[in-house]
Amino acid sequence: ALVVARGVPPLGTARVSATVGEPGALLLQGSAAAVLDGAVAGLFVVVASGPDGLLAGVLPTDAAGLSVSAVDTADVTRPLADLTFTGCTARRLELDAAALNAALGAAAVALSAEMIGTAAQAFDLTVEYLKTRHQFGKPIGSFQALKHRCADLATDLALAHELVFACAAALDEPGDSPPDALIAATLMRAASVLSRIGAESVQLHGAIGFTEEADIGLFYRRALAVAAALPAPVRQQESLAVLLGL
Repeated sequence: ALVVARGVPPLGTARVSATVGEPGALLLQGSAAAVLDGAVAGLFVVVASGPDGLLAGVLPTDAAGLSVSAVDTADVTRPLADLTFTGCTARRLELDAAALNAALGAAAVALSAEMIGTAAQAFDLTVEYLKTRHQFGKPIGSFQALKHRCADLATDLALAHELVFACAAALDEPGDSPPDALIAATLMRAASVLSRIGAESVQLHGAIGFTEEADIGLFYRRALAVAAALPAPVRQQESLAVLLGL
């Protein structure tokens, strides 16, 4: 699993620092919350803040001084973990800034695509439900108020799709990569759209949407789990503003 220091866009959330120890080793101190796949990982690759810049290291999950605590999240299919580093020794990795930036960008685009795919499936299930659920002798999807809500969600989803496709197309170009600002905007938009569609879909299903029997709740659970692993929305906005020179 990957742990990235806070302030490293677009995925950095960990409060972890590193100092150079014995030759080829780093000493890690700090913590990381809600690490994606942290509860099932065998190794952690850590990008930490050092005295003179970023430092990277790798260590096993059973390393001395490392505490791994599984997080009880709404989505059991997305195993998260909280980590605490107390003077842990990690094997130092050579860090290429350009390669790191490209790798984090690709990871952010992949995660954005997953979020948009999740949101799209939740939306499709909701539209289908609105076509089959009847009240007053009509499908509830024929009611104007619900049509307007679905139209808003469809617009949000389409715009987010375009951002993901633009990033994916740029990644597909040999020797090229999407602009950092585009990646940051895509990740922020995808997370926002999944959160909104996840919540709206549950509500549009009515009372059944709040039950364990309804599949629609699974999508909102995924939205909550992903949000926990990403930088807070305000942090994402601040990072995007910096990248845009605002």
